[in-house]
Amino acid sequence: MATQIAAPSSFGFPHETKYRYDVFLSFRGKDTRHSFTVFLYEALRRKGINAFIDDKKLGKGEEISPTLLKAIERSRISIIVFSRDYATSTWCLEELAHIIWCNKQKNQVVMPIFYKVDPLDVRYQRNSFEEAMATLKDRFRDDLEKVCKWKSALFEAASLSSAWLFQDGYEFGFIERIVEDVYAMLPPKPYHNIEHMVGLQPRVEIVISLLNKSDKGVCMLGIHGIGGIGKTTLAKAIYNSIFYQFEGACFLFDVNEASKKFQGIVHLQQKLLSETLEEKIMRFGSSDEGMSKIKHRLSHKRVLLVLDDVDEIEQLERLAGGCDWFGCGSKVIITTRNKQLLIAHNVQRTYELVELNHHDSLELFCWHAFHMTLPPKGYEQMSSHVMSYAKGIPLALKLIGANLADKNLEEWRSTLEQYGQIPERTIHEST
Repeated sequence: MATQIAAPSSFGFPHETKYRYDVFLSFRGKDTRHSFTVFLYEALRRKGINAFIDDKKLGKGEEISPTLLKAIERSRISIIVFSRDYATSTWCLEELAHIIWCNKQKNQVVMPIFYKVDPLDVRYQRNSFEEAMATLKDRFRDDLEKVCKWKSALFEAASLSSAWLFQDGYEFGFIERIVEDVYAMLPPKPYHNIEHMVGLQPRVEIVISLLNKSDKGVCMLGIHGIGGIGKTTLAKAIYNSIFYQFEGACFLFDVNEASKKFQGIVHLQQKLLSETLEEKIMRFGSSDEGMSKIKHRLSHKRVLLVLDDVDEIEQLERLAGGCDWFGCGSKVIITTRNKQLLIAHNVQRTYELVELNHHDSLELFCWHAFHMTLPPKGYEQMSSHVMSYAKGIPLALKLIGANLADKNLEEWRSTLEQYGQIPERTIHEST
């Protein structure tokens, strides 16, 4: 029988702590190294969870290393696999004592797993745990304080509410439930890399609030604006913030360009299904078949879908034909330069992305030109000239900043004179 004794619903992790691992695995090697623990480790890794496992075969009496203690301290969660002979290893008991210390001092999440052992045997040192502690008392008769520390750690770990119990049954299903629980406890990780989110967070919050106005049904939302305004960057930031809340998620980049390639729409449909269902790429011969499969497979699944740079109504119709294609609570975000396309597809929630203000424009430009938030002395006036050229367009600010980076004042003057001869419309069209 495999059960969860009591799992926590959520945990907070201090932002100031520098974590290296998501999970630290403490286990008795000879009991579970080649069975349960390695299967758990591999399942965690497949889910994208960075788990630490010490796979060294330890010699008798070997002291626990400072490196291992540091790995425990730099993990968000410690999972302890209590097996029959766990307490026969002083190495395991030292790990356990340090894990309990981290739980108290650093608020580290600790998840005990009782693998084919009674939790009360661990808590009160009965049966195999009693035998192990009796042996250790004899072995460490001159240092009984250490034995007391281990007994206390066993008692406290076995008293935690966030524990799982496995006696018999379907082991892989049990492991999958543990992995899902761990995944839910971890803070979301950025899915797409975004550098220098200048002026972006308030826009992210506005769009997410628009998305959340329709919790029960399916929400389609369009982000529209001129080229280079930052529609894709905004969509990536929103995706990073909420993707973990869904049963499946997919971000399709450059839909307009990708759809014009041979079998382009079909490939996009295949990618959509593959990523949201986390399955191998599905093969079908036509986009009509793809539309049918998307609706059939996703109509009961809560998904997040981003369609980036859509330019034609057919692209929308074949990738997100209607709200009935997706399960309740799904969100579909469409970025486009063409607001009329959103109206034609009956996308009722829209957000127009406008230019950055002067303060944010200057900061974004300076990041790319100087790798700092403000221009250095002597470059203030010429940086202001750049603001007049770029007109708050993020892509223009990035490109001009990159072009001027590491150039001296004379080179700046020459380059800015060239920009002054280029019509404003041309600069913006080039983005």
